[in-house]
Amino acid sequence: MSTSALSKRHISELHDRAAELSIDGYRMLGRDQLVEAILAEDPDAEKSAPAPGSSQAPASERGDRGGRGGGGERGGRDAGGRRSRGEGRSSEAKEAAPLPEGPVEGPLEISGRGHGFIRLSGDQPAEGDIYISASQIRRCDLNDGDVVAGPARPPRRGERHPALVHVDTVNGDAPGGGSAKFSELTAIPSSRSIDFDLEAADEADRAALEELKGKTPLLFGHRVLIRAGANQERTRFVRSLASVLGAGEGFETIVVLIDELPEQLADWQKVEGIELVSAPADLRSREQARIAERTAAKAMRAVESGDDVVLVIDSLSRLAAAADDAGFVKPIFGAGRETDEEETGSLTVIATTIDGAGDEGAVDRALATTENVLIVLDELLPASG
Repeated sequence: MSTSALSKRHISELHDRAAELSIDGYRMLGRDQLVEAILAEDPDAEKSAPAPGSSQAPASERGDRGGRGGGGERGGRDAGGRRSRGEGRSSEAKEAAPLPEGPVEGPLEISGRGHGFIRLSGDQPAEGDIYISASQIRRCDLNDGDVVAGPARPPRRGERHPALVHVDTVNGDAPGGGSAKFSELTAIPSSRSIDFDLEAADEADRAALEELKGKTPLLFGHRVLIRAGANQERTRFVRSLASVLGAGEGFETIVVLIDELPEQLADWQKVEGIELVSAPADLRSREQARIAERTAAKAMRAVESGDDVVLVIDSLSRLAAAADDAGFVKPIFGAGRETDEEETGSLTVIATTIDGAGDEGAVDRALATTENVLIVLDELLPASG
């Protein structure tokens, strides 16, 4: 649908939509400026606009004309006796997902166009996700990964998603609380040890973890790269490491799995004490990369709020392949840091790379300027035959 189709709508409809999107001074805008402002806030608006030349009347004039006493047809017939484009639309339209009771809450994902969605159903987009306008995002200075809460309303005619009415809290605090941005925090050398109990580890990996703990003590804010051969028991080892981290106290452990198979995910779901984020093998590559990026952003928001977070990624090689860009992993891995400001936390990143996965050495080259702790797994864990 072209932009000209949206411009065919009655001015009252455009004003109604502008009010819903909280566009400032919309009544002072000309038609073309108003259309441009609506599309800036809601790029899908033109999809619900009537086609040029259609007989659909403005919302303020339609009411139930042709519906009451007329067999329930919406839009009636045109002068030639043909049924209008609006007929039967209500029966064909996909029923919107019901709103949860009370305020909604979830992590925010901001699109490239400025508007966003509060994800309510886990890591992947879903029909019930809550739309939030670009003006609300700007007004409350929201970022990717912020946990946003507030009341929502059902979708109106022509809308596909419920919409947030207003923002009540951001990461548990009032909007505009003034917490420091992650990129503005002062990074300092790591000094605090991450203590973990090896009793939670798989028995087959306990000796390797004991050696790792002795040779390379893990500190909050570390960037740890685990390099593994393609034939090694990498997944089991990382799962054991996540188990002992999940059993630790005073910090949060988030595990991101990229391109993992369903049977492997089933084993991961048995690990206690962690937040498991999955970008499974049956998901499109672009969405796999977006899930990892969104999870890293969520971890950064937690650090801003004063939490210590350990982010485990398996693997950077698969993530680089999903993004079709080895450099995509650099800002995620490089985000690990201890911070100096009061009431802020730390982000520890532990990630694997797989020898023989994609462009040999591409990820290593991308991370060449990122100082990190390197663990070569074959020095701890013998390769499996």
